[in-house]
Amino acid sequence: MKRVKLIMTLGIVALTALVVGAILMVRSDALHLRVFPVTAADETVATRHTDQTPTLNGQNRLLYVQPLAPADAALQQSTKQGLSYAKVGYDDIQAAEIAGQKPDHATLLIADPDIVTYEDAVIDFVEAGGSAVFMQRLEEISPRLQQLLGLTAVGGVRRVTGIKFDEPIYPGYPNASVEDSSAFAHRAADVKLAASATTLISASSRPILVENQTAGGQVQYWNTGFLNDRLARGLFVQSVGRLFPVAVTSQAGIQVMHIDDFPAPVPDTTTTVADASGKAMTVADFYAHRWWPDMLRLGRKYDLKYTGALIGTYDNDVSGSDAEMYGAMRRTGQKYVRELNKVGGEVSLHGFNHQPLLLAKDPVDQKLNYTPWPDQASMAAGLDQVAELMATLAPARAITTYVPPSNLTSKTGLAAVRQVFPKVDTVAALYYGDAVQSRYVTEFGENQDDPQLFDFPRNVSGYAFTTNNRYEIADVAATFGVMAHFIHPDDVFDLARSNNANWEELAESFDQQLDFVKKTYPMITPMTQNHATAVLKQYFAGAVDVRYSDTQIELYARHMPDNASVTVRLKDGKLATGSFQDRTVRELGARLYSVTPKRAALTLAIEKG
Repeated sequence: MKRVKLIMTLGIVALTALVVGAILMVRSDALHLRVFPVTAADETVATRHTDQTPTLNGQNRLLYVQPLAPADAALQQSTKQGLSYAKVGYDDIQAAEIAGQKPDHATLLIADPDIVTYEDAVIDFVEAGGSAVFMQRLEEISPRLQQLLGLTAVGGVRRVTGIKFDEPIYPGYPNASVEDSSAFAHRAADVKLAASATTLISASSRPILVENQTAGGQVQYWNTGFLNDRLARGLFVQSVGRLFPVAVTSQAGIQVMHIDDFPAPVPDTTTTVADASGKAMTVADFYAHRWWPDMLRLGRKYDLKYTGALIGTYDNDVSGSDAEMYGAMRRTGQKYVRELNKVGGEVSLHGFNHQPLLLAKDPVDQKLNYTPWPDQASMAAGLDQVAELMATLAPARAITTYVPPSNLTSKTGLAAVRQVFPKVDTVAALYYGDAVQSRYVTEFGENQDDPQLFDFPRNVSGYAFTTNNRYEIADVAATFGVMAHFIHPDDVFDLARSNNANWEELAESFDQQLDFVKKTYPMITPMTQNHATAVLKQYFAGAVDVRYSDTQIELYARHMPDNASVTVRLKDGKLATGSFQDRTVRELGARLYSVTPKRAALTLAIEKG
């Protein structure tokens, strides 16, 4: 009997030892990653392509009149870039060439503020059936030109603020009042409109975009210098389309959601956020029990694919010496990296710490109190440690995106990133703002200094669904169907970023913002930054050939990504909406449609109505 008990006891001890050993082994990083590997999702880019030739002849022509005034380079650059993003072709012509152009399906784009030397050619072109867009406020307006613009009087110029859409241009644009109009300032003349003219956009009751129907053609007049700013690109691209019988612009269809400073070391300091019992929560508890569950809930609701920007330590040391980051990141880093992966997300690089990769010689706002790095070698030494950390947290995942801390970086910094993370091909910083004091503000596309890098800036930030956020979302969506958004886990603790709102208010506002995007721009697909870069590269490499008649539209995709779509604007008639074998057509507004082709060659019937 004693022997049986002994055997049973030994058996229990052995079994317990096996269980404990198994638990310890599973908890060990190596085995844990073997049992529960963090693997990349399939992010290949399918394309549509046809070599089929058009059967219709109708084709729009935009004729960009090269300005005589070199000071208008900013206006040229911004408007041309908007057209390029939307895959709307144009031809550069000289003012002297206007008289020789055929006006059928043609529109002149005029950047000069003074066209005295060629205004007769412009007026004759429009009266013969063409169209013209005056892209900034004119300095001199003769009686004949005033009549062409649809103005009965032109008065003094003054600064006006805000923006009001008197006629719909594209879905989602908000009216901005004087109070929230810091980004919308114009110098506009006091003009009175003829009966043939319509105010499309105004500011402080002054028309800033006027459209006039003449006996022969149409004219749009921007009574402002707003088109110099990339904030107006979407408005420009979509408003020009009103002048043609059929206008088609391309949409990349991309939504990216960045979480900066995540994963990162999480402090145990107490916050002002209380738990259910009223007890103040630590930052770690807030992240784990309030913020992250809400982010997962919203991610599931809107199918978001989060890109989290990993940071190793909040130590401000810039010598590149070893930092103890693994102990602080082992538990939270592994948890959040794994859960990002489970919801289809990924990890990008934010930095060794939150000190931007700048040298002492690089300009920076001293109020930010950042410490410069001594050299590229020190930067690389710090980044090497982040690479080791990432290899431990998710060895099967390669970091492909760099998000500069505070959106500040330098050529030296980017070289250090590429040295340590050779698979990084994307830099995600800012789309709006001024590229001063090392602020990394870029266009979308190939990096100007390193062709191995692709710039994919973010155009909106924060949880709060503000007027400015809504406008910034709408304008890039109107330009070419892209939305790149960034938030921080600790925004609620920052009075400026939270606008003094609590987490419940921020989460609700963020939900409203995401709901707005999903309902207003159903052609936009959530994806990781890595996937978005691949899709946008293919979008830029592709083309859409458009032809039309009074009754049909032909669309031919040339190496376009599958998720890309087009926006179709009709002056007359309508398209059948719904999901069909070869396309999905959604109505965005009056005679405005989103068309997602399901094959490379597509013909759309223009119905009466």
